This record gives sequence, structure tokens and C-alpha cells, in this order.
Amino acid sequence: MRAVFLLVATVVCVYASNVTVPVTYPLFKQCNTSWGSINIGTSKNTTICQVGCLMSSVSMALNGKGITINGDIADPETLNTWLVANNGYSDTDMLQESVVAGIDEHLIQWVGAAYNNTAFSPSDIKQMLNDQTTIVILNVLQGHHFVLTVGYDDGETNFYVNDPGFETLFYTYSDIVGYRIFKMASNNERPRIKFN
Repeated sequence: MRAVFLLVATVVCVYASNVTVPVTYPLFKQCNTSWGSINIGTSKNTTICQVGCLMSSVSMALNGKGITINGDIADPETLNTWLVANNGYSDTDMLQESVVAGIDEHLIQWVGAAYNNTAFSPSDIKQMLNDQTTIVILNVLQGHHFVLTVGYDDGETNFYVNDPGFETLFYTYSDIVGYRIFKMASNNERPRIKFN
């Protein structure tokens, strides 16, 4: 069932010819029936569907890079389970991004967070995406939502995303209020990758 979902999610994202998508990632919706009703973190009453946008965005990046979690395909359910077992949440449901690197420190590095939209210029974001090892997660909707950045258009303002919560294909540079940045290598690059 998951393999079929991944195939469908990858095929659905079709962009105009002026859009550059350096790396293709699966689209995981945080309210998917496979995991949406699961409690996030150690919360007893908050679900992945309600607040799992950042964690779902991270799981898309992991999956797109072929990084598995304890031998399982990375998705919001397997990532949430791993994070709970490895103290990956604070205040019951607040993702601790630095813990994600513990999945495979040879393939994942937490770079950090930036809490303002001007931390990176549009050109900086494009350069990071073209690097193909930098994962750019945007904080949008006035700080209430996270999305995985997958591409950009010829202009300086539109950044295309895999949005785990909405049907939005892109956000403008002015929509961005912050960033979460990881370095991730593809699983097949294991012998060659070395992070600084």
C-alpha cells in the first residue's frame, strides 16, 4: 500500500516548463489516513494531522534521499515512532530537529534554523536547492506552517513546495518567515559524503 502511495505522490507533482526541481521528493500529507490520527510525539491528544507539518516535511526529505529508519521506509509514521523512541520531541510535540541526524549521521546533518525571512536571499535558496544535499524547509503562513521546498521558477519570488497540509504548489519569497536547514546525502552516496 505504501509503495503505491509513493508512486502516485511522485507522479502528481507536475510543474510548468519554467520551474526547476533539482530533486524529486514524495508528497506526504500529514492527514493521510495511514498516520494522520496517530498522536505526535508523546502527546495524548494532538495528532500528526493537527501539528505534523514540520515532521512530515522532514520525512519527505528522508524518503526522497532513500534514507530508511531502522530499515523501514521513511514516512511520517516511521519518523514519529523513531523520534519518540529517541527523545526527538520537547514539550510533547515540538520537534527537536538536531535529533534527526541520529537516524544516520553519515547521511544527515542538522545545519540550523533561521527565524526571519531575510536570512537567505532568493538566490541563496536557489543555490541551496541546486546543491542537492541541502534540504530547505520553509516556515510560512505567518509562522504557523512548514513545507518542503522542492523548486523555483525563473523569477525571484516563487518557491515550489511539497505542502503536507494544503494543496499549495508554491509560496512567494514574501510568504517566508523562517527556515529549517538540513544536509542530507542520498543513501547511495554513503561512501563519498563527508559533512563539514
